[in-house]
Amino acid sequence: MSIVEQLEAQAQAGHADTDLVGVPVSMIRTIATRLREGEAAAAQLRASTKVRLFCEGIAK
Repeated sequence: MSIVEQLEAQAQAGHADTDLVGVPVSMIRTIATRLREGEAAAAQLRASTKVRLFCEGIAK
């Protein structure tokens, strides 16, 4: 389970406005969203780097 999934599970498990450690659910959701966006950006960067390296290999 990824960090994002763990944070979302904590947010969903909360019975009030905070989870078990007192962190507001809204903050957990915001952090989970930012992590998901960061994971997507990292995946795009890895993909573009592989394409660039492949193209540079062909150009040589």
